[in-house]
Amino acid sequence: MTEQANDRARGGLRMGWLVALWVVLEIAAFSWVAGRIGLFGALALTLGASMLGLYRLKVVGLAAATALRGSFAGGAPRPGGLLDGTLEALGAVLLILPGFLSDLVGLALLAPSARTWVAKRFSAEGAATPLRRGPAAIDLDAEEWRRIEPKRRRAK
Repeated sequence: MTEQANDRARGGLRMGWLVALWVVLEIAAFSWVAGRIGLFGALALTLGASMLGLYRLKVVGLAAATALRGSFAGGAPRPGGLLDGTLEALGAVLLILPGFLSDLVGLALLAPSARTWVAKRFSAEGAATPLRRGPAAIDLDAEEWRRIEPKRRRAK
């Protein structure tokens, strides 16, 4: 067996242990929540989170289809839009999966600030392209703008 094959086998074994640990933690979290609010309450929360995940996945899919249609029409894609949409879709899928730990991570990924943090943390350069931000500068001709003087406050 080559060294490369050994590395792949060790990586697969590590991934298996991580998945097993995740399942054990999900079961422990479900047991804890069921002990606090009851079995039917825990099942209702799990079902509600799955429904929210399905809804969010539908919203993300429709947004992606609209963006794709716009790019076919000649529009420029939004910087960081692919990564942002992918992270949001991952959050929705994690909500669909049963388990409270995956729900917590999924809910966090639905927040734009958490997606920005993840993008910065795991980007190759250490700083990702801004997600959902406007242009850095707006170029206007001289006749397209005017200066507005600030209002002076009256002394009382």
